[in-house]
Amino acid sequence: MTNSPRNRTSFRESLSQGDRKRLEIAMALQLDARLLLLDEPTAGMSARETSETVTLVESLWRRRNLTILLTEHDMSVVFRLAQRLTVMHRGRVLCSGAPQEIRGRADVREIYLGHD
Repeated sequence: MTNSPRNRTSFRESLSQGDRKRLEIAMALQLDARLLLLDEPTAGMSARETSETVTLVESLWRRRNLTILLTEHDMSVVFRLAQRLTVMHRGRVLCSGAPQEIRGRADVREIYLGHD
């Protein structure tokens, strides 16, 4: 009875947002993936969950030599994880480069602080 679809759904729904996202990452890794696509992996998480998830992603990248494609609006997460960034605004590429280059751009700061 514990393997019924209803019980599996209940288990997943009982998890916190952070645990749910980490479960999804673990499921993807079971496929021995070399590319991990993460769409807003920290959305809806507490600060603690965000930190734990970022640490997990960093660890996976280092230990498994994964390529990770990440979309994220939390710039602290982006700057902690990314080796290369592409910033989009209104459906167009605004700029692309190393995090240090992007962080210094006035147009990026203006857009992501909501002053455009």
